[in-house]
Amino acid sequence: MKSEQSRQEILALLKSDAHLGKQLGGLDNKAVWDVIARHLLSEPAPFLSSRTALQAALCSTFCRADIDGTAEQIEAVLNEASVQISNGLSRLRLNDGFRSKVLLDAQQRGELEPALRMHDEEDSRLLADPASNAVDLESAWLRRLLRNEPIDLEHYSHAQVSAAYRSRLALCECEELLQGRPTLADIQRQMQWLELIEPMRLMIGAPQRQPHIILEKDRFAGRGKELRELRSFVDALDSQGTMESLERLVSRTGRRFSNKPRLMMISARGGLGKSTLISKFAYDHAVMGRGMPFAYLDFDSAILQPHNPLLLLAEVIRQVSLFFPYDEHLIDSIEHLHKEARSASQAPPLEESEGLDLGDATVHFLAFRAWLRAFITERKAKAFLLILDTLELVQSDPQAIDGVQQFLRALTDGDFPELVIVASGRAEMPELWDHQERNWNISEMTLEPFNQVDARRMVQRLGEKLLSESWQPEWSTRMIGDSHGSAAREPLSLRIAVEAVRDADPDKRDALVDEIATMGEGCDPESVDFVGRLYQKRILEHIGDPYARQLAWPGLVARSISRELATNVLAPECGLSAEQADVAFGRLKREVWIVTEEGGALRHRPDLRARTLPLMRRHNAVLFTRICALMSAYHMARQPAEPLEATYYQLLADDREAARILDEDESGRLRQLLLTRLEDFTSSSLVAQEVHVRQASHLLPWPEFQTLSKRLAWRHLEQSGRALKGMDDRRIDPRVVMLSRSIDASAAHKFNAAEHSILIKTGRWAEVAEQRFIEPQDIMDLRTVAFLGNFLASVSWTDSHWLTGYTRFLVSVDPAKLDWLTLAYMLLPSYLLSRDLYHRIDAQLANTIPRKGLIRHRWLPALRVILAFGTESLTEAVHLLSKFQDAPRVAGPLFSQAELEILRTSRALEGHRIGHRGSLLGGFFGKDNDRDLNDTVHRVLERAVTAVSMNRSPFRREARTDIRRFALAGFADLAGPAGYLLSLSKQPVKGLLKHVPNLKARKIPVDLIQFCKQAEQDQELHALLYGAQHEVRELIFGNNLGLLEAVSENWHGGLYERFDRDSLP
Repeated sequence: MKSEQSRQEILALLKSDAHLGKQLGGLDNKAVWDVIARHLLSEPAPFLSSRTALQAALCSTFCRADIDGTAEQIEAVLNEASVQISNGLSRLRLNDGFRSKVLLDAQQRGELEPALRMHDEEDSRLLADPASNAVDLESAWLRRLLRNEPIDLEHYSHAQVSAAYRSRLALCECEELLQGRPTLADIQRQMQWLELIEPMRLMIGAPQRQPHIILEKDRFAGRGKELRELRSFVDALDSQGTMESLERLVSRTGRRFSNKPRLMMISARGGLGKSTLISKFAYDHAVMGRGMPFAYLDFDSAILQPHNPLLLLAEVIRQVSLFFPYDEHLIDSIEHLHKEARSASQAPPLEESEGLDLGDATVHFLAFRAWLRAFITERKAKAFLLILDTLELVQSDPQAIDGVQQFLRALTDGDFPELVIVASGRAEMPELWDHQERNWNISEMTLEPFNQVDARRMVQRLGEKLLSESWQPEWSTRMIGDSHGSAAREPLSLRIAVEAVRDADPDKRDALVDEIATMGEGCDPESVDFVGRLYQKRILEHIGDPYARQLAWPGLVARSISRELATNVLAPECGLSAEQADVAFGRLKREVWIVTEEGGALRHRPDLRARTLPLMRRHNAVLFTRICALMSAYHMARQPAEPLEATYYQLLADDREAARILDEDESGRLRQLLLTRLEDFTSSSLVAQEVHVRQASHLLPWPEFQTLSKRLAWRHLEQSGRALKGMDDRRIDPRVVMLSRSIDASAAHKFNAAEHSILIKTGRWAEVAEQRFIEPQDIMDLRTVAFLGNFLASVSWTDSHWLTGYTRFLVSVDPAKLDWLTLAYMLLPSYLLSRDLYHRIDAQLANTIPRKGLIRHRWLPALRVILAFGTESLTEAVHLLSKFQDAPRVAGPLFSQAELEILRTSRALEGHRIGHRGSLLGGFFGKDNDRDLNDTVHRVLERAVTAVSMNRSPFRREARTDIRRFALAGFADLAGPAGYLLSLSKQPVKGLLKHVPNLKARKIPVDLIQFCKQAEQDQELHALLYGAQHEVRELIFGNNLGLLEAVSENWHGGLYERFDRDSLP
């Protein structure tokens, strides 16, 4: 009511004006208000048209000094801005809506283009200069986008495109000014593409992209043979030479007759340039254009989650999507995969190391493969390249291995000849193609140190890059002498050597080159002395002033030095007077390469401190300890006292009490302090070991694990590494070998459950059999003792002290609380002990065998045990076995020749329908041939089990015996204990095998478990173990081999030597 009265009063006032009255007289009240509203909307907001507002709008971010105008104008602009951190600085950023209004208003008034022209010269300079700071660069890009000039993003560096992205984001409400190009999605796609290849570019020293500049050659040198082999393997880049062209022609001809994907495994120990080679190879394919899609999975990246195959696929799709303009199908696929991965992570956890059940999610793999193959055909690309780098970080984690395996098998479940995989790690990783060798074309490459020619070439290119014209060409020849050992020709050693020359005074470089050449003579491949001596040369002799050098060495045992600390505490130990120390402090301040000034104190640079401290300790251990004691006392005497700092120096000097001190650290503050300073301690120090073990939530990798003391290694196993006790290793884990060797197996030693499990896992069964039984403490212990109980029961039921204890334990278990894998290995011992217990275990097993979900290849040995000894569970075992036929993770042959031969010759099983593996056509169509063969075996077993269970066959007893013979002839996973036992021997592998001609003639894999696996599948494991006994000298070791050999021969022979057929189920 009051509002209406006010409106009437305003109208009356307007009409009372002589001029306005005539104009408004013919309008009704509503029409008058419409005129007023249109007028108000057409008027710009206060200060919208000011020069101050336009100045701010043409900057991505700005500060107060960047704009001028009246106080009211500046205040109005500041009110429309918010503070943000840009390049480490506090800056102001206009609100997007206000920026849009200012720019649109300026365009309408014809002032936008003149304002942009004022910045033309400045922007051209900023956009062409690779060293432009990010703040100015963003504003230059914002103005360039407003000019609507054609932009080819392919010519700009990652820093430039990132600046363009942030600028385009600031113009998100100015679409009508930008004419739609480039879109935010276009820039984001290019930015992510450059983020993918930027680490490769940096690794090989390729120049940054710049407009109108042809890319220079990178500084990668050497590995010509390896690069040719890789290029030929992928066959996408142009050939470089006639020989390479001929090699490719031969390879292409062979591939025409195969529909298998290709996989190359590159292995090399650290320091040999494996990552650099992969980066060079990947970068060359990336910058060739985007005709051939590829993905690069670096397992050293925090964003990769190898445990989850769905997330691996999502990352591959994300990278492949960078090859094309925005593709909604691919983006949707990525979102669905992340959603399903999150759902899977929220589901009830599976048993340890069981992996992820892909289930219906396999449709994503099928869809991606179909889409990708269509794209390859459309673009006439030659392949899809998938690079798997730094696989050594996966090898130590069984769950990660499972995830990668599952990812590859789901990706290749079906013909995919366009897939080319290049994988690299510090050791071979046959797990990638485990049980699928016939489905891949596999090549292998092992890197060695450079030869002299390649070493000189790398030194020359790196020297020219780091020193430009100051580098003397003859230094490359002099530095790499003909007598150099291979350790001095490793890429890492060469890089350190060239950097040492760069950091030396110019007048001392020539002499240093000769000194480095002398250092490198006679270095053996295992030596780290060459690298250590080079670092010492860089650090000890780079400080020219003698007083400053004395204060730095050994004064910088202290993490930071104040002037007061230098003159009053450290001076005497550094051989300086107080006055000299004061002068030295001022001069050391100038050595910014080794110290940084913080609050008046000189702080030892952390990146150099880790290298310096070991050298200082080795140079004069007594002096090192004295300075640590001085620093500890200094911090305790301060007001208030600093006990944590004091303890740090105490441990730096002597770490023998580290365990006790950390045990007393109830608050955890000392451990947190040590974590931030862990690089100050060597990896073998007790401090580093204690902190690593106490912090670890997962198994430590072998380089860290091998430095642990015996006590800490077992503590780590108990705390974070129970997966090490599992019986399903596919290759030798050196951590397990180390733990087994540390166990005292004498009668006087009392085992704990963890030691018990490791002894069983590593094949020391004869030693275990003579010991008392140790009750398991967790599921891994339980599975381990059940595994051993099954096999010991097959050869010496009444003769083992251990088995006597195991039988008492077996009687006490509740089958309803056990998992099916454990129950499977309890069938035979329980049958021999108590038929009632056997039937309870067998019935529970029939109820718990998985009926849907995840299928694991490592279940096959347990399924064979059920086929051999199950009754009620027999039908369920065959049903589960039939599901392996369609499981992508376990594609390939499921049965050995020995198993197939038993079925073929069985009258009761009617196995004569089973054909033979290895025909000529089977070689070309291995996957289909295996599938047909597997399917035939499944049908034979299903018919036989149905007849046995329903008592319909006149050959029922014979059929049950032949099913058992079939199951016992297959792979029983004895290869793991056998491989570990052989690895414990000090004898060379070839010596252990020289009495086994059939195996001796074969190529011996690097890994003994893999070798024993081949032997077991070929029914030769017992012969291998028998022959090895002739070479060993330790009685206990021979006894273990003898027991394993007897178990293997009796088991795979059908148990006839131990049981008659009526004494088994």
